[in-house]
Amino acid sequence: MPLSDKIEIRSEEVQEIIGTPPAKIVRIGITILFILITVLLIGSFFFKYPDIITARISVKGDNPPAEIQARATGKIIKLNVKDKDKVSKNQVLAIIENTCNYSDLIKLKKELKTIEEHSLTLSSFVLSYRFSENYQVGELQKAYSGLIGQIKEYKDYTEFDYHDKKNIAYKKQIVALTKYLMNLKSQINLSKTDLNLSEKQLQRDSGLYKKEFLSLADFEKSKSNVISKKNTYESLKSSFSNVEIRITETEQNILETEIQKVTQKRDYESRITETIANLNAQIKLWEQTYLLTSPVKGIVNFIRYQNKNENVTSGETVFTIVPEHISKLIGYAEVPLSGSGKVKIGQNVNIKFDDYPDTQFGMVRAKIKDVSLVQSNKFYLATLSFPDSLRTNYKISLNFKQNMQGNADIITEDLPLIARIINPIKSLFYEKF
Repeated sequence: MPLSDKIEIRSEEVQEIIGTPPAKIVRIGITILFILITVLLIGSFFFKYPDIITARISVKGDNPPAEIQARATGKIIKLNVKDKDKVSKNQVLAIIENTCNYSDLIKLKKELKTIEEHSLTLSSFVLSYRFSENYQVGELQKAYSGLIGQIKEYKDYTEFDYHDKKNIAYKKQIVALTKYLMNLKSQINLSKTDLNLSEKQLQRDSGLYKKEFLSLADFEKSKSNVISKKNTYESLKSSFSNVEIRITETEQNILETEIQKVTQKRDYESRITETIANLNAQIKLWEQTYLLTSPVKGIVNFIRYQNKNENVTSGETVFTIVPEHISKLIGYAEVPLSGSGKVKIGQNVNIKFDDYPDTQFGMVRAKIKDVSLVQSNKFYLATLSFPDSLRTNYKISLNFKQNMQGNADIITEDLPLIARIINPIKSLFYEKF
C-alpha cells in the first residue's frame, strides 16, 4: 500500500500544519504590501496625469481658399482655365450663358474708361470722339443707348450753338438801339433849342399883348406853339429813356443767355457723367452675375463642373481658388460646453489629423491662442497657433492641405494622482454638508 494512502488528510494534526502559515512569511508579505502602498501614496503627490478636453479641429492658412459661386443659372458658354491652373487676381475663369456679347462689353468698358480719363475736358472730347453704336450688350443695351442718345443731343446742342447765336442777335440789337439813341439825343437837343426859341417868342408876344399891339388870338397861338414844342421835347426825352432801358434789358438778356449756356452745358455733361456712372455700375453687376472671376491669386480647383456647356445653378460652388503660399497656419477647435471653462490661452494641444494616423505619423503640437467669448452651435471656438508648423513628435513634417480635419486634445491642467482621488470625495462631502 502506498505511503500517501496511509496519511489521513482530515486528521487534526494535518489540519493544524496546513491552516497555520509561517509567521515569517506573513511578516515579510505585510511589509512589502505596506511599502508598495506607501510608495504609491507618496508617488500620487508627484506623478501627474493631464486633464484633457477633446475637440474637433480644422486647420487653415491665414488666407483661406476662396469659393466661387454661380450667381445665375445657365450653361457655361466659355471656360478659360483647366483644373489646377495657376490664376491671377480678377482673372475671368468662365462665363455663364447670357444675352451680352462679352467682346463688345470689353470694348465698351475701354471707351467708358477713356471718357473718364478726359473728365476735365469732357465737352471737347465728347464732340471729337466717335462712339460705336453697334455693340450688342444685352440687358445693358438700354443704358448704353441712353448714353449714345445723350451724347448726340450734346453734339447737336453744341453744333447749333443756340445761345451764342442768340447773343449775337442781342448785340446787333444793342448796336441798333445805340444808334437810335444817338439820333434821339440829337433830336432832343434840336427840340430843346426850338422850345427855347418858342418861349422867347412867347415872352415877346406877351409884352406886345400887354401893350395891346398883339391880338389875343395871336398871343394864344404863340402860347399853344410853346406847349406843343414842350410836349415834343418831353416825348423825345421819354423815348430816349425807353431806349436806354431797352439797351440795359438787352445787356441783361446777354448775361442771362451766357448763364443759360453754362448751365445747360453743365447739365448735359452732368447727365452724361451720371449715365456713364450708372452704366459702369450695371456692367459691374452684370460681371458679378455672369462672370466667374478669381478674387485672389492661386490655383483653381474644379469642384463639380469640368467642361464647357455644363449647366450651373445659382448658389452652387463652381470653383475654389487655393492660395499658392501660406504664411502661417491657424487652427479652429470646437470646444464642447462641458469643461470649456478650463480652456485658457497658452495651453498645450496635441492634434491627431484624420489624414495622418497618429500611430504612423505622430501628433502635432499647438497652443491655444484665443477663445471666443460667446458660444456658437453649442461650442466655443478656440483659435490655435502652431509654433513648429506641422512637424509631429515623430519628427515628420506633414504636407499642409486647406481645411485639414482632426481631433485636438487640449491639456487644460496636469493634476497629481492624489487630487484625482480626493476631488470626487471632496465634491461628495460638499454636496452632503
